[in-house]
Order: sequence, then structure tokens, then C-alpha cells
Amino acid sequence: MNRLAAIALPVALATAAVLGFNSADADPSNAQGKTIVDVAVGTGSHTTLVAAVKAAGYVELLSGTDELTVFAPTDRAFAALETGLVESLLEKRNLATLQEVLGYHVVAGRMTAADVIRESELRTLNGQRVSVDVRPDGVFIGGAKVVTADVAADNGIVHVLGSVMLPATDDVVTVAKNAGMFGTLLTAVRAAGLVEAINGDTPLTILAPTDSAFAALDQKLLGSLLEPDNKTRLQDVLKLHVIPGRLSALDLATYGTVETLGGERLPVRVIDGRITVGGAALVGNDVESTNATVHVLESVILPR
Repeated sequence: MNRLAAIALPVALATAAVLGFNSADADPSNAQGKTIVDVAVGTGSHTTLVAAVKAAGYVELLSGTDELTVFAPTDRAFAALETGLVESLLEKRNLATLQEVLGYHVVAGRMTAADVIRESELRTLNGQRVSVDVRPDGVFIGGAKVVTADVAADNGIVHVLGSVMLPATDDVVTVAKNAGMFGTLLTAVRAAGLVEAINGDTPLTILAPTDSAFAALDQKLLGSLLEPDNKTRLQDVLKLHVIPGRLSALDLATYGTVETLGGERLPVRVIDGRITVGGAALVGNDVESTNATVHVLESVILPR
């Protein structure tokens, strides 16, 4: 559970105003035969969202019998996006991207505000995760503030957002390259022939040592690992930094150990608020790519 949520939950159940958003009646019996799409149309402030749902071919999905939770950006939220972005998303050639964006705002099942703040993150229909943050000024989903919660529909529930959430669009190698501090790691990944393994569709958690972390190693050891004859050894080292599945920093903090891609088990510790995995401390966390969650390490994990 989100630690702040644990504190705020009793208050939230008493009055949603304390959490910084207005709460509608979440009782599905009060939805009066309205689907999620009907609710969005009826608000009068979700015209762009409704147009996007139609363009994406998602009307049937959001009007069906499967219960869903939708985080619905307002027209004002869409208007605040980069000029021309909405128009571009609505073009037929960008259908897949539009579906990704909309899927990022939908979670399976009916989740009230009280349900939402029990979580540290939510898995969306497009497979990515969004964070849940309870702050003094409100509840934020993927950085977007909830301005109205618990609008009931026959097939789910709607929470209104003040901004649009945009999913990650870059693969993990591109994210690492753009960060500008993982040059040695990328060189090692290429030398080990692991680019395709970490850049595929399989969800992963990457523990990424910085260039400074690699510079702190014995340089003879690093040079030796990068030699073609030592490709298997290099793969073994790099696999210590890859965990199957997406794990947030909060996930890691709740685990005593994690199993790596190579089958090794690494201890996870939380010391003075710092998370360490295999003895290496996280100095940055929860950087999202299309297929992986990246945590930045201050040192390199080596085989025991």
C-alpha cells in the first residue's frame, strides 16, 4: 500500500474533500442505465475524450459488460497539450498511438477512490503502470490530478483528471541512450548481444548502473568483460541487473529477495530510506519505457 494512502484512507472514507477532489456518488444503482461512454457524453466537458474514444474504436469496449475504471481528462486537459497533438492523434494513421494513450487511462475492474488510494500504482489496459500519489493537495494518477472522483456508470466508474497522461513511447535502450549517463552499460549490452532480449515485448525491471558506477570498477576487470572471448561472463554480469516483470521501487522495498534473469537471487534491503539490491543502492527509480521499468544504481552488481 502507498504509505501516504495508509494514513489518508480513513479520512478519505469520511470525506473525499480532504484528499483534494470532489466525489460523486459511486453507487452503480445511481448510474440510471448509463455506460461509461454515456457518462462522458453527459458531463459536457469530455467532448475531446468522446471523439478520441470513437476514433479509436473503443465505444464498444467502454459500453460493454466488463467493469472498467476510466481516468477521464477534461476538454481543458486536452487543450493544454502541445499544439496539434490532439489533431495528430485523431488521424487514422495514428490509430495505434491513440489506442495506447486511451488504454493508459483505463484500468480493469471497478475501483472507487478509496480503492485507488490503497495502491501505489495501477496496471492499465495497455500493459503499462501508472503511479498513485496521495499528496496534501490531492490525489494524482500518473502525475495527473483527480478533480472529480467516483462518477458511477453501469459498467464501471469514472474519475475526472485535470491533465492527460501520456504513456512511455521509447524502448528501454532508447530511454537509456537519451538519459546520457548509461554509455558504458549500453556498450556492454551490445557486446553481450542482449539488445533484443531487453528491448522486446517481455516486461522487465532493469537495474541500470551509471557510467560513474562502471568507472569505479577495476578497469582491467571491465576491459576483460568487454572482450569478445568473455561474452558469456559479461552476459552473466548483465543478467544480474535484469528482473523479469515490472517492479516499482515500492515493489522492491516490500521484497526480501528478487530473482534475476539469470536465476540468481539478490537480497533487497531498505536502510535509512535507501533501497539496495544485491548491495547496490538505487539513486533513481521508476523510469518507464515501453517494456521495462528502470532503476538507477550507484554501483555495479557482480557475481558472488
